[in-house]
Amino acid sequence: MEFGYKNVLIWGYGISGRAVEKVLIDLDVDYTIMDEGIRVDGGGFISKVTKKNIADYDLIVISPGVSGDRKELEYARSIGIRVVTEVEFGYMFLSSKTKVIAVTGTNGKTTTVNLIYHILHSAGYSVAELGNIGKPMTEVYGENYDYVVVELSSFQLQYVEDFHANIAILLNVAPDHIDRHKTFENYLNAKLNIFCNQTKKDYMLSNVDDEIFNDIDACARTVTYSFSQSKARYTINNGIIMKGKEEYVDLKKMSIAPVFYQDVMCAVIVADIIKVDLSKIIEGVQSYTFLPHRCEYVTTLNDVDYYNDSKATNIHATQKCIKCLNYERITILIGGKNKSLDLKEMILNMDKKVHRIIAFGECSRQIYSSKKLRPDVEFFRYRTLSDAMVNISKWNTDTDCVVLSPACASFDEFTSYIARGEYFRSEIGKLVNEKQVKG
Repeated sequence: MEFGYKNVLIWGYGISGRAVEKVLIDLDVDYTIMDEGIRVDGGGFISKVTKKNIADYDLIVISPGVSGDRKELEYARSIGIRVVTEVEFGYMFLSSKTKVIAVTGTNGKTTTVNLIYHILHSAGYSVAELGNIGKPMTEVYGENYDYVVVELSSFQLQYVEDFHANIAILLNVAPDHIDRHKTFENYLNAKLNIFCNQTKKDYMLSNVDDEIFNDIDACARTVTYSFSQSKARYTINNGIIMKGKEEYVDLKKMSIAPVFYQDVMCAVIVADIIKVDLSKIIEGVQSYTFLPHRCEYVTTLNDVDYYNDSKATNIHATQKCIKCLNYERITILIGGKNKSLDLKEMILNMDKKVHRIIAFGECSRQIYSSKKLRPDVEFFRYRTLSDAMVNISKWNTDTDCVVLSPACASFDEFTSYIARGEYFRSEIGKLVNEKQVKG
């Protein structure tokens, strides 16, 4: 293909930025790197973008962490410079033979993408999993896949231009990243961009239980699914995915937790659209190992079950986890760095089976102040998750279940939700070891 750009600014030098750089080197295109964490000028780097130096470029590629509505980028657009996300940049190099399966949603994206990839790979297709899952879209450069399964965040979808999904999945939408998008409407509109550029030859999955889909004016062929309405093409009945009246895939027989039903349902539907043999679909689901930190059972100690749901970085994810935990008395750890979400409303409406809340982290004061809204719930407050775990003996008794499901980001104390979840598992592991030593 003819690339057509002569001088590119890469804004953000993380995983995405480095992938873009690799392609530009191969294309022998001039480029400069801008990263606010690298305070140098020269050697291909700049530490600040100004109206004067931004005019040197004819293309700017931004990483997911860079907001596309920054005033410098607005100015660049106003003088005719194209500004694209890394996903859009990578899409330029996609083989015409490769089909795109795109997945977004507030929760469940990574599991759905990973499971679709696993089913297709196990069935013998040439496939890659890309996007927000940790592998840049730009990795399609020079490759020829049958399918790419792309996880897309709202940041990556906000400025869609040419990106085109042959199969598009919007799992769910609930308030998240309001600190970046400012309003829920902006966040929703970014998510809906997954359906941009679809044609009548494409597919979109529609959850008929979700009112959001009532207002989507789609060009693509709509494939419906539901957890409550029999009129949908795919439904679920007592843990069994139904295709019409046919029992299609039995999730209960595979001991799959209900918290994953939607993710598995969508992966199965995608495989069916592609016409993967049913036996291969079942084999793929059966052999799949679910990702950690998602309502993950850790251990049982002194008749209390422990779960790690560190991936719950928003209210919707925490509510989903609580709903799927079948216990009468749940102790939940909530806290971290709030993303401008209404935690008080979440606590006010929290299921009555939650009888104890452990507030921790940067927003612990906000959570703890909700105790007057729920006199039926016992509250504890700690400065950090580490402090809470040091004092675990004060709050982990007289309960059926303890779950870390923070509803917040981890960055006040940890580098990622993964680090937070691993820390929690490690601390519970120490309790188990202490009990074994004591006999």
